[in-house]
Formats: sequence, C-alpha cells, structure tokens
Amino acid sequence: MLSFWAPVDADPRCYGEIILLRLFETHPDVQKLFPKFVGLSNEQLQNNPGVQAHGEIVVCKLTEILTEIHYSGPEALPGEASAQQSRALQFPQHPLVAPTKLSHAEQQDSNFQCDLWESAAPLLPRKAVI
Repeated sequence: MLSFWAPVDADPRCYGEIILLRLFETHPDVQKLFPKFVGLSNEQLQNNPGVQAHGEIVVCKLTEILTEIHYSGPEALPGEASAQQSRALQFPQHPLVAPTKLSHAEQQDSNFQCDLWESAAPLLPRKAVI
C-alpha cells in the first residue's frame, strides 16, 4: 500500500492542495469549516499558501497513519467490536491549523467521512485507489 501512496508522499504540498480544492469543489459547505478560506473563490484558493500548507499537513498525517498500519500489521486495525466507533479518524490539532469543531452529527456521520475520501480518491495516482 505504501508503494501506491509514494507519489502522494513525494509531493504532499501539491497533492494536499489538489485534495482540498477538490473537497471544496464537491462539498462547498465544508469550506466554512476552514475559517481562513471562508468566502474565497476557487481562483483565490488555487496556489493559496494557506491551502497548500494545510493540504500538506493532511497528506503528511495520512502518510503517518498508513505507515503505522503498514508496519504494525493487521493488529493495528480496530477489532470488529470497536470498528463502528473507529470509523472516523481523530487527528490532533496542529498549531498551524485554525481549530475547527465538527458538530456531533458530523462526527458520527460515516457518510460525511466517506464523502471526504471519495472526493479525494479520483485525484490520487491510479494505483493508490484500491
């Protein structure tokens, strides 16, 4: 799996920007969760250093998670009993990211989580989408 992710890991700033732009394009309501980007047009978001920096943080965190799962083996994955509780990955707040709060409903909404991934999946290298 890491070999499929390698092109993304090699350029996290670029892929992170692409993923966020696609997310905002396909789910405009999500953009309001990013105070720095509220009210900016698609043109203003492109090549925006803030979008690039945040996208890079997201890709680096995903790389960290994938690496941990890869090297820890199947036991790193949640058991069946806790699978439902573990559907949404919890990321610590990064000091460069403005803190945002998801509503309880958004945190529990597995469709919301899946939609985020489905928005990004077409942008990843073909082999990365399994």
